[in-house]
Amino acid sequence: MDSLLEGPRRALYRARRDSSTWPEFAFDAGPAGDRNASARYGLLLALQYDRRPGDLPLLRFVLRQQIDWYRELVANYFPTVFFLAGLLVAEHRRVEDVWLHWEAKELSFDAALGYRDQLLLTPGIAAVREATASDDRLSAHLARVRWTDADVDAWLAD
Repeated sequence: MDSLLEGPRRALYRARRDSSTWPEFAFDAGPAGDRNASARYGLLLALQYDRRPGDLPLLRFVLRQQIDWYRELVANYFPTVFFLAGLLVAEHRRVEDVWLHWEAKELSFDAALGYRDQLLLTPGIAAVREATASDDRLSAHLARVRWTDADVDAWLAD
């Protein structure tokens, strides 16, 4: 495994040191698909095995690129790499990220099923409901959610 992650770890090290390298991981539609999908996937794998609190801006950027990729190129399935990007952001438990998670969840029927509600709720259910009270669709969705904070914590720990 170490040899497989050697290149992605180098890319992660560069991305942490210099945000001007981030475009190497940006969604870039080409005739054969997303030109940077492999680099972004490698970066996500490296981030999965080397999590740091300071990575949140990079993780948000990567999740945004996954959203753009999904919106432009994915028809009707939900790839694991998309879920991983959301999970790594959700682990930071920031209420301001609920909107990014909601955007990801709302992309398609498949995304709505695959992008788990728990990703929206990691900052705490009361905090999320308060922050999203002005959004009728999101509030209605959250009203149907039957998770508790303890359930979300246990799910995230798994």
